[in-house]
Amino acid sequence: MPLDVTRVLKRYERSLTAVSAKTRLRAVKALASLRDSQALDPLIARLKDEDQEVREAASDALAELGDPRAVEPLLEMLQYEDQSFISTVISTLGRLADMQAVPPLIKLLRHTNYSVRRASLDALSRLGAAQAMDSLLDQLNDESIDNRFAAASALASLENADVLEPLIGRLGDERDKVGEAAAVALGYMDNAAAVTPLIALLHDKSRDVREEAVRALTRLRDPRAVEPLIERLGDPDPAVRVAAAVSFSYLSPDPEVVAPLIAALGDTSKNVREDIIT
Repeated sequence: MPLDVTRVLKRYERSLTAVSAKTRLRAVKALASLRDSQALDPLIARLKDEDQEVREAASDALAELGDPRAVEPLLEMLQYEDQSFISTVISTLGRLADMQAVPPLIKLLRHTNYSVRRASLDALSRLGAAQAMDSLLDQLNDESIDNRFAAASALASLENADVLEPLIGRLGDERDKVGEAAAVALGYMDNAAAVTPLIALLHDKSRDVREEAVRALTRLRDPRAVEPLIERLGDPDPAVRVAAAVSFSYLSPDPEVVAPLIAALGDTSKNVREDIIT
């Protein structure tokens, strides 16, 4: 027998406004399980519930429902002071994949709260919004390493050739963290034009930048990187040597690599030796 959605909604109508937050939460979850557009308005109403858990459950339920009519009410919720709730709403907007959310999400990239910025980055990455490119490039300088890498991932997800040159330009930034994040983005873009500037980055003064350049070249799997990566087996920093040793697990086997790898078995770093063996 088909489910009578109208009857179920009527059954939970009082529960949605009950005094008990737990009762309201159960009602929201019950409506979410319906995945029916008739539940849209009752769920939108619970976005303003006094209880945080109920509000967040309503937001998640709207994401599951996937109805674009929920976008405008959700955008209104971005004015809330509850930063955890804002992050949940941002995630929902990303899942609904409606482009009208892009401008507000770009503004939130400058929010003072790390979680809000990160949620905005993830949502923009999901949306693949080309108009967010300049703002995402600015985020390569975020104080949080997680946010810098999230921005790099978002930029790579744009799959837009226009972002390649600005990213390459960021490789030489005097702030190491910017060059490091740009290298991450280029490694995920799968564009051969990034290989030469990344190879040049292998000689950067920063250990972190050199390590990310190695990882990026590993992901690109371009044969031009083999010899420069062999040289990194002699890098003064063990973390870079480890990354270089691991890279040859992904690059095409070549006899010229064997001798340097065998030589590296005598490396002073246990991690380097172990990664060559495995």
